[in-house]
Amino acid sequence: MRFLHTSDWHLGRMLYAQNRWREFEAFLDWLLHTIEEQQVELLIVAGDVFDTATPASRVLNMYYDFLYRVSLGCCTNVVVVGGNHDSPSVLNAPAQVLKVLNVHVVGEMTGDPEEELIILRDRQGHAEAIVCAVPFLRDRDVRSVQVGDEVSSRQEQLIRGIVGHYRLVAEKAEELRRAAGRAIPVIATGHLFTQSERSEEFEGEGVRDLYVGSLAYVDASLFPPTFDYVALGHIHRSQRVGGRDTLRYSGSPLPMGFREALYAKKVIIADTQDNRVLPRELEVPVFQSLLRLEGDFAGISERILQLKAGGSTAWLEIELTSDELKPQLTEEIQELLAGSGLQALKIKNRNFAAHALQTGSEIRSLDDLTEEEVFENCMNDHKVAEEEREELRRAFREILQQLVL
Repeated sequence: MRFLHTSDWHLGRMLYAQNRWREFEAFLDWLLHTIEEQQVELLIVAGDVFDTATPASRVLNMYYDFLYRVSLGCCTNVVVVGGNHDSPSVLNAPAQVLKVLNVHVVGEMTGDPEEELIILRDRQGHAEAIVCAVPFLRDRDVRSVQVGDEVSSRQEQLIRGIVGHYRLVAEKAEELRRAAGRAIPVIATGHLFTQSERSEEFEGEGVRDLYVGSLAYVDASLFPPTFDYVALGHIHRSQRVGGRDTLRYSGSPLPMGFREALYAKKVIIADTQDNRVLPRELEVPVFQSLLRLEGDFAGISERILQLKAGGSTAWLEIELTSDELKPQLTEEIQELLAGSGLQALKIKNRNFAAHALQTGSEIRSLDDLTEEEVFENCMNDHKVAEEEREELRRAFREILQQLVL
């Protein structure tokens, strides 16, 4: 059997104020073509299908149209699990109808782990794979709340709950494999943060801390050995975890920000032989060029003129980092771009901002600040003692996590 692992589509996501309909449609067309060209029999989408819990009707239509088109070809099964950006009710609402198309949707954890187990059968009715379709596991799903729990205790309980759920699902899958009477692969999904060790590699990738304070990550060694492949979502860069070929993040197919455009986007295609899984990477084409330009005004201007002469249609993020104040920077950049296919989605003037702050002028908008930066500013304004700040940060992250999930 051949399957394709992808995740983090974030359908409907905007880049600054720019919609990305054309990119999403181009990706789904490419994915459909790839499935047919590679003769993929199973498609796995490991969470964050949508960017928000309330996707627009156009986004939903795009998703349903894709699933219908997939069902007409060689792909006999699709498995979709919910991510932290997805609304379980939105994903689950058409689940019974989609089963007619052999689309299996698990939007959230239920009380019965067997509901996350999917037995895939060949045309003769023989079991050929077991999918443990584990969605994003919310705090409330796997941890019992106790009044007065310390933040660190809650994090430990959350990790134990996640690990315990995977062990339970793995035990049920092993029973099904024994009942099948032959070696078939067990493929698990996950939408979480895992790594063989803590790493700074994920900073700045447009990925929100998935669990409180970014401390509640699941060590890769804790996944049960029952799983022959673990299809992960949430991290936007395609990568193996702990150097293991069969424990992978596919990464997002589109760059969710300008920094993500610095590395190639991929999907994973894997072949099974008995219970062995042999994965390989396939690069996703660039559907819209994203370029970040920074430096002094002369250097930025020269680069824009080069792109303009080459007929580029890139979207740009521009940051002036020199000592020049340039209060009319936006106007000057727009003059340079006139008559080209280039588009500046964001123009930042770092030193002018610093100068304005020093002179008491407030020019930073909330769009330029993260939630954590707003909270830090609030603590500064209220002169909170340094020794009290870390506990407040952890409490803030916990509250924020409950709001965004």
